Amino acid sequence: MAFEGKSALEPSTATPAVAAVTVNHDNAINDGGVPVALPGKRGSHDGEKGSVGYGGTEEIIVVPGTTLLDVLGKWELVIAWVGLLLVSFTNYLDAVTVGTYNVYALSEYGRLSIEGAMSTIFGVIALAIQGVLATLARELHPFNIIAFSVTTVTLAFILEAASPGVAAFICGHVFYIVGLMTSKFMIFALASELSTLRHRSFALGAANVPAMISQLGGAKMAEATLNNLGWRWGIGMWCILIPVASIPLLTILYLSKRKTRHARAEAYGGKTGFVPRTLHVWKKLIEGDLFGCALLAAGCAMFFLPIPLEHGGIAKYAEARNVVPTVLGFLVFIFFFIWEVKFAPKPLFPARLVQNRNVYGPFLMVLCGNFAMAFVSPYFYVYLMVMSNLSISNATYVTLAPWLTNAFVQIVYGAIVSWTKRPKWLLVATSGLLLVATGLQYAHRDPHTQLAGLVASQVVAGFGFGGLLTAIVQAQARSSVEDVPALVAGYIIVSNFGGSVAGAVVGGIWTTTLIDNLQNRLPEALKDQARTIMGDLTVVQSYDWDSPERQAINMAHKDTWTRILLGAIVAAALTFACGFIGEDVDLGAIDEERQLEKMQAQEDKLEGKLEDKA
Repeated sequence: MAFEGKSALEPSTATPAVAAVTVNHDNAINDGGVPVALPGKRGSHDGEKGSVGYGGTEEIIVVPGTTLLDVLGKWELVIAWVGLLLVSFTNYLDAVTVGTYNVYALSEYGRLSIEGAMSTIFGVIALAIQGVLATLARELHPFNIIAFSVTTVTLAFILEAASPGVAAFICGHVFYIVGLMTSKFMIFALASELSTLRHRSFALGAANVPAMISQLGGAKMAEATLNNLGWRWGIGMWCILIPVASIPLLTILYLSKRKTRHARAEAYGGKTGFVPRTLHVWKKLIEGDLFGCALLAAGCAMFFLPIPLEHGGIAKYAEARNVVPTVLGFLVFIFFFIWEVKFAPKPLFPARLVQNRNVYGPFLMVLCGNFAMAFVSPYFYVYLMVMSNLSISNATYVTLAPWLTNAFVQIVYGAIVSWTKRPKWLLVATSGLLLVATGLQYAHRDPHTQLAGLVASQVVAGFGFGGLLTAIVQAQARSSVEDVPALVAGYIIVSNFGGSVAGAVVGGIWTTTLIDNLQNRLPEALKDQARTIMGDLTVVQSYDWDSPERQAINMAHKDTWTRILLGAIVAAALTFACGFIGEDVDLGAIDEERQLEKMQAQEDKLEGKLEDKA
């Protein structure tokens, strides 16, 4: 099981949680020779898991590559997993409900057309902070990072719930994205910390299991809240739920932080005090290519945002206010790549990883797969509500079908990889399912008359997309332990880069094509209302279903959606093709190799400690 207590002799490829420290329960000594009193024992003198017995002294020998799996006791690991699943549950539940609330918030402000821009903003911020998070994960204890994410998300919901206009709402949404992506990064990192490589895919899938429950209940929760309280109260209640749900995980992480306080002093370069440690972390952030992260974020913002924010046809895109930031964004991208290749002291993605086919192959799959899914998701709920008579909850269920299926199959796929130990062919098979799903969605694109086929296509898409989580395991298999933070960050970067590109492109298609289709199909008396109809879902729903006006609106949306689906099919085909790039690796054999290396390092370190004592 992924949450089982493991000995320090067992391999793990996750992010190092603590610096090297030797624990002696009678007179513990860290690497600097400072006595340490760490509570609790793991194991016994007879070789039980979690200890190395020698002359009546029990020690946990922590070497580079040591994780929370080695530091925490058995019941602490159980509580850690319970807390992690609870945080994951609240993350998914708030994402489901808040995503629905956002539609009505933007409709209230008359800016529903910027839904694609919101998706792009999400991707840009997610890209910008991954390098920072990867560095912080190496320098700070997980407790600090989780506490930051909880605080930021709570502040975001306060801003959104109290927002007087769309500007304040977007400001709150920015804070929400920062907190949410920090939390998601740590869910990946902590799931890796609490599992071995062979069971890594299963552990990552288990961390997503709460998505099934949250997505099933989230739709009804959103509908009930909208009908009885409104979107502001729906968002505001998360200011209480998020902090409360985080208490178990924060508690166990705080205890592990207390256990390793002397080791953390060495991790900070021997510095003590808030200011010296803060300066040390800031120095590491600079060394960890903070400038490169800023360049990437600036390039994405300038290149992608003008497209979905503008609406009014091709002529509008040719205006200076759109051309200038797009060109500048392209130039910043070029400078970013030059910086990373030639000047960055520690690139976001080291050359050894970029040139590794087991890294770039799976990551290209993730890029294209996320593009395919994100190409249809921003406006899918709006399309359903326009093209059918579904209730809020039923429409939400349809939009959640791929993500609900995705959450279920991830743990199934994880179990398959744990059994077969070979992730490549699972990636190939599931990417093929994603291609089939996009084709089915194109064939059943009328939700009013083909709802069953459309729902089936969404379920198949979930089966296909769910396999892409295994890509991070394939990438970690042929990389070193020290590369895991970069790989987690890289996985999230390419995921959100694909989403950012898709959000920008589909936002441009939606705002440009839909306004033209509405102008062409609406009765003459309503042509001047085309922008209002595009920007407010409640205006569309005010027309009777059988009226000529509503039928014209429906056909305009259907013509626009057809173009969008063609782009998703192309992206899914590229995902399938990239599945053949990586090697057919054996995770079990790699685990054994790393176990031998770790045991040898522990023996060498123990011998050195005993010689120093003598």
